[in-house]
Amino acid sequence: MGILAGLGVLALAAMSVGMPDACGLASSAVIGSEGGVVLSEDGRLSLEIPEGALDEPTEVSIEAVPCEAEGLADCYSVGPSVVQFSLPVTVVYEAAELTSMDGVTLIYKGSTGWLRMPDAQIDLEDEIVMGTIMVASSISVDAR
Repeated sequence: MGILAGLGVLALAAMSVGMPDACGLASSAVIGSEGGVVLSEDGRLSLEIPEGALDEPTEVSIEAVPCEAEGLADCYSVGPSVVQFSLPVTVVYEAAELTSMDGVTLIYKGSTGWLRMPDAQIDLEDEIVMGTIMVASSISVDAR
């Protein structure tokens, strides 16, 4: 799945449009029921939205934001915050710049704080960390 995920990001990265923001760099794409990919401006985080995950065209964004805690490699806000996906959306983080992949996982901000994505996986060969979300949220890479 890691290779396919990477190919999907490369093939559909053109859908992403950069929009500067005061808190950091942001990118967005209008994704409809056919699905698509949104790639962060820094190229490290992508959302692979499957066909049928959204009922109507929705502008989905990824914004780099300051991290709230030590040990978090990069932090992003996925919006709009009111979006709930009908199908799991694959989150892929390009981890090649991390000094070690030991203990690295994806986390998201839930109503009780930062939570580990239960299905997070590390692909050492492709140097990516993957997981899924059902709701637009803050996402980070926990490298502690």
